[in-house]
Amino acid sequence: MLTAAQQLYERGHREGEAQLLRELLEHKFGALPKRIQQRLAEADEADLRTWSLRLLTATALDEVFPKTPRRRSPA
Repeated sequence: MLTAAQQLYERGHREGEAQLLRELLEHKFGALPKRIQQRLAEADEADLRTWSLRLLTATALDEVFPKTPRRRSPA
């Protein structure tokens, strides 16, 4: 179980990663649609990592964020 301090740290870290990814996306593709902004706001670390790697080779925003998100296998 995480302490309150650990939870705050992890939340802040995730929000920082999302902000950096947002800035990189905006630099490469321009203003982001609301649907992408929402996905970034709700993303977990695995999503952020996946999107960050896709950004490296993407030539269009839809290559980073496919219209239909992949389903995750049950944990």
